[in-house]
Amino acid sequence: MARRQYSEAAVLFRKALEYKAASEEHELEQTTDMLMLARALARDGKLGDASMVMARCSAIEKRALANPALDKRTLGGETMRPEWDLQVLSEDEWLLYQGEYERAARGFRAKIDYERSEGVAADPEGMPYLEKLAEAEQALGNRTAAWACYLEAAEEWERRLTKGHPRAAWCRERALELAPPVAETAVSC
Repeated sequence: MARRQYSEAAVLFRKALEYKAASEEHELEQTTDMLMLARALARDGKLGDASMVMARCSAIEKRALANPALDKRTLGGETMRPEWDLQVLSEDEWLLYQGEYERAARGFRAKIDYERSEGVAADPEGMPYLEKLAEAEQALGNRTAAWACYLEAAEEWERRLTKGHPRAAWCRERALELAPPVAETAVSC
């Protein structure tokens, strides 16, 4: 994914899912690979396929969160609090891939607000919601907001990973494509 070889990444995530299914691992443990597969497919321009994978992932997450016998946790292993009222992790991306940009953006903003108020990443192993919000804002035609979100996402990637990581570089490249006039640069996500 970091090398932008999305077709190859999709093949590897499918193999990981086949392996996990054959090992009879609980389906909730497969959702991380499903999320990554959907992201690879979406980045490769296969939004229909990405949406189908994300729909399955979302359904699994919803069942797991509703099942009191399962450990209520996010994919990243953070313990979920009883007052957690956000949609499941994949729901907003599913909306994004279906072209429901405003609804997806609202969900990403809610997750970002939660992370900022609680000081914890809702999906610490996944991509920053800022990157997905930037994609939604860009699709909505909000170039300045998308630009600001891509820049913040790049900083978040570098905090989570390393300075100059390819994911951060990708976000910065997207931001450069959307750079607003100097008078508008005070915007933030």
